[in-house]
Amino acid sequence: GEQKFIHDYLQERNHMLNVYLPGEDKQDPVSEKEFLESLLRLRVKGLLAVPTPLPPDNVELFRQLEREGIGVAHLAHYRPGLPDQAFFLPDIKTAGRLAIYQLKLRDVEKIIVNPPDTSAPFLQLFKQGIIETCADLNLEIIDHPLPHTHLHLGTDESLERCRTIPKRTGIVTAGHGVTSRELTRAFGDAGCKFPIISVETEEINGSSGDPDDIMTLTFSKRQILSDAIDYLLEPDQNSRHKLYQPTLRVPQ
Repeated sequence: GEQKFIHDYLQERNHMLNVYLPGEDKQDPVSEKEFLESLLRLRVKGLLAVPTPLPPDNVELFRQLEREGIGVAHLAHYRPGLPDQAFFLPDIKTAGRLAIYQLKLRDVEKIIVNPPDTSAPFLQLFKQGIIETCADLNLEIIDHPLPHTHLHLGTDESLERCRTIPKRTGIVTAGHGVTSRELTRAFGDAGCKFPIISVETEEINGSSGDPDDIMTLTFSKRQILSDAIDYLLEPDQNSRHKLYQPTLRVPQ
């Protein structure tokens, strides 16, 4: 997995890994602040940062770490705009734009975005790319409920939600909530079919969670992590800001 890859990559370069994993359900800014302050007391070389998006942010502490000679490499969009320090981030806004262009090629007129919630900063960027491109291409974003959990699939409500989707509608999913695999199955159960494109981050082993018959835009987690670690071990001001473009996979 991701943690083992980082550990092995660093060990090969004679460095150790210290992990702080708050968990998505415990993104506590206070705990994060305490951890960052502890780094100022320790002799660490750098930090791979996936900060909590919850306020209050710890932007000033990240700046202080860098002033004290501790490298910071951000791996996630955690607030509007780009971080002040080094970043190695998927270009999720471009992914949103490319997803719409691909659906337009399949003659759709309407777009459903899954999930519709845009509270997370990276989802805000994703939705921004979608909205701008839909406006350029004269496509309508509609608010139509999809099956919302795997437990909901196969129920009468799920079938009704699928069957009432307007014709010539395309689905964009960002890998949260119901997956593209589950949506495909739900559409099959309801006797309907809609083009789906999924934006995913490839796992370390190079695979994504999508079936082979789904269009995907993927980001390489291995590439992002290795570039970020290389920067922390040998800082290069010319390679501290990277936005990664997604790779399109279209079923044959």
